[in-house]
Amino acid sequence: MVSVSAQVPFCIQICNVRPDGGIVYVAVYTDKESYKKEKPAYTFKTEPTSEIISVQTELPVGEYSVSVFQDMNENAKLDTGIFGIPKEPAGVSNWNGKGTPGSWDKQKINVNESHGSVQINLYQL
Repeated sequence: MVSVSAQVPFCIQICNVRPDGGIVYVAVYTDKESYKKEKPAYTFKTEPTSEIISVQTELPVGEYSVSVFQDMNENAKLDTGIFGIPKEPAGVSNWNGKGTPGSWDKQKINVNESHGSVQINLYQL
């Protein structure tokens, strides 16, 4: 049995990365409140070395939402247009790029000893 504070390996695989684009930023939210307040518990950034990149870490067993964007203009923030629609490639857990990404309840994923990865596709809207 895994204790509540157990750390498990976790891989975030990011697809549709533009190797000639800017840094890829990853935010991991641990609950609905942090998600609503846009206060991620974990953040990562990585170079766009290929069209598919991976971020390896360890997380406590629990529920998470993961959001990713590629900073094409290198200003260290996700630029948005009207209605908050991203102007840069972006993706979130459990989103196929169609319609709105939904809320925490749609985006959350379970991380445990038997499920330790998520694939995020970046979409240019």
